[in-house]
Amino acid sequence: MITNIMIEVVIAIVILFVSNSFWQLIKRDRFLRNLIRFSPFLEELILKGSLNDPSPKFAVHAEKNQLGYAINISCAIESDRKTIKRLEIIFSLVGITATVASYALGHIFLILNSVLFILPVFFPIAQSAQRSAIDHIMEIAVILYRWRSDNRNECDNFINNASSLQPLYNAIKKVY
Repeated sequence: MITNIMIEVVIAIVILFVSNSFWQLIKRDRFLRNLIRFSPFLEELILKGSLNDPSPKFAVHAEKNQLGYAINISCAIESDRKTIKRLEIIFSLVGITATVASYALGHIFLILNSVLFILPVFFPIAQSAQRSAIDHIMEIAVILYRWRSDNRNECDNFINNASSLQPLYNAIKKVY
């Protein structure tokens, strides 16, 4: 019995960590979607100095390549999506494994771990998740800024087809 309780404590800690991380990824995605449309915040975030001399972590996709800047934006967005999806899959697999283990210990443990899995839904979004979303926005902003500097018409045409980036682009145009 004591062994089962000790195993359950370990499983509960794993479930709480995994579920918190899993739900933070979902909250980050929602935060990112809301933030990229919120013009007042974008106008505060986007400063000419941060676009002219960006952090090195934003420069990965910001350099123009042979195919142009459109592919850079696609790569930055796809890279972010794949990273988030990969983490969601890893956390899901660990969570499923821990759930199966708690089921093997008994229904009470399964119920307890189910509650622990749902509990982080009520936690606020973490600062690290917010920072990650803001960094992603800044990375796209740097690409758009450089693209607009190199070829304004081409960038304008791209944005006309990518309406979700319009508020961000408008904020970038205000710093010109």
